Amino acid sequence: MMLIDEDTGMKPGTPWHVWWVGALATLWNAGGAWNYIAVQTRALAMSEPVRTFYDEMPLWAEAAWTVAIWASVAGSVLILARSRYAAPCFLASLAAMAISFFHNIALANGAEIAGGAGYLAFTALIVVIAIGLYLYARWLKGWADKRAAPNAA
Repeated sequence: MMLIDEDTGMKPGTPWHVWWVGALATLWNAGGAWNYIAVQTRALAMSEPVRTFYDEMPLWAEAAWTVAIWASVAGSVLILARSRYAAPCFLASLAAMAISFFHNIALANGAEIAGGAGYLAFTALIVVIAIGLYLYARWLKGWADKRAAPNAA
């Protein structure tokens, strides 16, 4: 049986920042998921070059983009669940991002199509946040392992 602190509503010993980081990460990645769905369903107004960019995206690049988005969403939810599987989700997302951004920037001229320096800056922000979430989830896994160690015997 899991005990819950009546004052905080949290499992005793769970750092407060787990909830903040998990909630902010989930909101951030929900934005990425919304964008992904809106592009896939063509619910966004897009210029002809941007529409062509997505229409001509090779399957491997689209698969990488899909994994990058949904692995990040899963990782964010798993932070809230304090799961050891959050870090591997973010790592898979980072690997998929590398493939997706390689296609978008190096092979498909996506930066020029999507807005030049602004696109590159936002891409860098996405990568920095994803690395931060991976490192946080890795720390969280270590914290959870240390808490579980005395009960393992």
